[in-house]
Amino acid sequence: EISGCGTNIHSQYADPTNPDTWHHYNLHHASMVVSCDHGTTESDCVLSHELKEHQVPFLCIADSNSEARVLYEAGVRFVIQSDAMAAHTFQRHLYDAKLSKCSFLADVAQQHQRKINRESHDAHRAKLAAYM
Repeated sequence: EISGCGTNIHSQYADPTNPDTWHHYNLHHASMVVSCDHGTTESDCVLSHELKEHQVPFLCIADSNSEARVLYEAGVRFVIQSDAMAAHTFQRHLYDAKLSKCSFLADVAQQHQRKINRESHDAHRAKLAAYM
Protein backbone atom coordinates (compact mmCIF):
# COMPACT_ATOMS: atom_id res chain seq x y z
CA GLU A 1 0.00 0.00 0.00
CA ILE A 2 1.22 3.49 -0.82
CA SER A 3 0.87 5.73 2.20
CA GLY A 4 -0.73 9.08 1.58
CA CYS A 5 -2.33 8.01 -1.69
CA GLY A 6 -5.87 6.76 -2.04
CA THR A 7 -6.69 4.55 -4.98
CA ASN A 8 -9.49 2.51 -6.38
CA ILE A 9 -7.09 0.48 -8.52
CA HIS A 10 -6.58 -3.03 -7.25
CA SER A 11 -4.05 -5.22 -9.02
CA GLN A 12 -4.87 -8.91 -8.97
CA TYR A 13 -2.46 -11.73 -9.73
CA ALA A 14 -4.31 -14.53 -11.47
CA ASP A 15 -4.80 -15.98 -14.95
CA PRO A 16 -6.52 -13.12 -16.79
CA THR A 17 -7.64 -15.41 -19.63
CA ASN A 18 -9.58 -17.75 -17.33
CA PRO A 19 -13.31 -16.97 -16.92
CA ASP A 20 -13.16 -18.36 -13.36
CA THR A 21 -10.78 -15.50 -12.53
CA TRP A 22 -13.25 -12.95 -13.88
CA HIS A 23 -16.03 -14.33 -11.69
CA HIS A 24 -13.80 -14.76 -8.63
CA TYR A 25 -12.77 -11.11 -8.73
CA ASN A 26 -16.29 -9.91 -9.71
CA LEU A 27 -15.12 -8.02 -12.79
CA HIS A 28 -18.75 -7.52 -13.77
CA HIS A 29 -18.99 -5.09 -10.79
CA ALA A 30 -15.88 -3.10 -11.76
CA SER A 31 -16.04 0.53 -12.85
CA MET A 32 -13.70 -0.29 -15.73
CA VAL A 33 -11.49 -3.20 -16.79
CA VAL A 34 -8.19 -2.78 -18.66
CA SER A 35 -6.38 -5.72 -20.26
CA CYS A 36 -2.71 -5.07 -21.00
CA ASP A 37 -1.70 -8.53 -22.18
CA HIS A 38 -0.64 -9.19 -25.75
CA GLY A 39 -1.93 -12.30 -27.47
CA THR A 40 -5.16 -12.53 -25.51
CA THR A 41 -7.56 -11.50 -28.27
CA GLU A 42 -9.72 -14.59 -27.97
CA SER A 43 -10.23 -14.32 -24.20
CA ASP A 44 -10.55 -10.52 -24.44
CA CYS A 45 -13.44 -11.00 -26.87
CA VAL A 46 -15.18 -13.42 -24.51
CA LEU A 47 -14.61 -11.10 -21.53
CA SER A 48 -15.84 -8.15 -23.57
CA HIS A 49 -19.17 -9.84 -24.24
CA GLU A 50 -19.58 -10.60 -20.53
CA LEU A 51 -18.63 -7.10 -19.38
CA LYS A 52 -20.86 -5.49 -21.98
CA GLU A 53 -23.86 -7.29 -20.46
CA HIS A 54 -23.05 -5.52 -17.18
CA GLN A 55 -22.23 -2.19 -18.86
CA VAL A 56 -18.60 -2.27 -17.67
CA PRO A 57 -16.22 -0.35 -19.97
CA PHE A 58 -13.45 -2.62 -21.22
CA LEU A 59 -10.19 -1.33 -22.69
CA CYS A 60 -7.43 -3.50 -24.12
CA ILE A 61 -4.43 -3.44 -26.40
CA ALA A 62 -3.91 -4.70 -29.94
CA ASP A 63 -0.94 -5.15 -32.23
CA SER A 64 -2.65 -4.59 -35.57
CA ASN A 65 -5.64 -3.02 -37.29
CA SER A 66 -7.19 -6.43 -37.88
CA GLU A 67 -6.87 -7.36 -34.20
CA ALA A 68 -8.34 -4.00 -33.17
CA ARG A 69 -11.24 -4.53 -35.57
CA VAL A 70 -11.99 -7.95 -34.03
CA LEU A 71 -11.90 -6.48 -30.53
CA TYR A 72 -14.20 -3.60 -31.43
CA GLU A 73 -16.63 -6.02 -33.07
CA ALA A 74 -16.61 -8.01 -29.81
CA GLY A 75 -17.68 -4.90 -27.91
CA VAL A 76 -14.43 -3.57 -26.47
CA ARG A 77 -14.96 0.09 -25.57
CA PHE A 78 -11.50 1.28 -26.64
CA VAL A 79 -8.51 -0.49 -28.16
CA ILE A 80 -5.06 0.95 -27.57
CA GLN A 81 -2.92 0.09 -30.55
CA SER A 82 0.65 0.97 -29.63
CA ASP A 83 2.00 0.93 -33.19
CA ALA A 84 -0.76 3.25 -34.38
CA MET A 85 -0.24 5.56 -31.40
CA ALA A 86 3.50 5.67 -32.06
CA ALA A 87 2.92 6.41 -35.75
CA HIS A 88 0.42 9.15 -34.92
CA THR A 89 2.80 10.74 -32.41
CA PHE A 90 5.70 10.54 -34.85
CA GLN A 91 3.58 12.05 -37.62
CA ARG A 92 2.58 14.95 -35.34
CA HIS A 93 6.22 15.59 -34.43
CA LEU A 94 7.27 15.23 -38.06
CA TYR A 95 4.91 18.04 -39.08
CA ASP A 96 6.25 20.24 -36.29
CA ALA A 97 9.93 19.42 -36.78
CA LYS A 98 12.37 21.50 -38.72
CA LEU A 99 13.67 19.09 -41.29
CA SER A 100 17.33 19.75 -40.69
CA LYS A 101 19.66 16.77 -40.76
CA CYS A 102 21.43 17.92 -37.59
CA SER A 103 18.46 18.89 -35.46
CA PHE A 104 15.70 16.59 -36.75
CA LEU A 105 13.53 15.73 -33.71
CA ALA A 106 16.40 16.63 -31.35
CA ASP A 107 14.17 18.86 -29.21
CA VAL A 108 11.47 16.19 -29.01
CA ALA A 109 14.06 13.56 -28.05
CA GLN A 110 15.49 15.80 -25.32
CA GLN A 111 12.00 16.46 -23.90
CA HIS A 112 11.30 12.73 -23.92
CA GLN A 113 14.58 11.96 -22.15
CA ARG A 114 13.86 14.60 -19.49
CA LYS A 115 10.41 13.10 -18.92
CA ILE A 116 11.88 9.60 -18.58
CA ASN A 117 14.45 10.92 -16.12
CA ARG A 118 11.79 12.70 -14.01
CA GLU A 119 9.65 9.56 -13.96
CA SER A 120 12.58 7.41 -12.86
CA HIS A 121 13.04 9.65 -9.81
CA ASP A 122 9.36 9.87 -8.87
CA ALA A 123 8.76 8.36 -5.41
CA HIS A 124 5.21 7.21 -6.22
CA ARG A 125 6.33 5.50 -9.43
CA ALA A 126 9.12 3.76 -7.55
CA LYS A 127 6.62 2.23 -5.14
CA LEU A 128 4.31 1.21 -8.00
CA ALA A 129 7.12 -0.19 -10.18
CA ALA A 130 6.73 -3.65 -8.71
CA TYR A 131 3.15 -3.75 -9.99
CA MET A 132 3.79 -2.41 -13.49
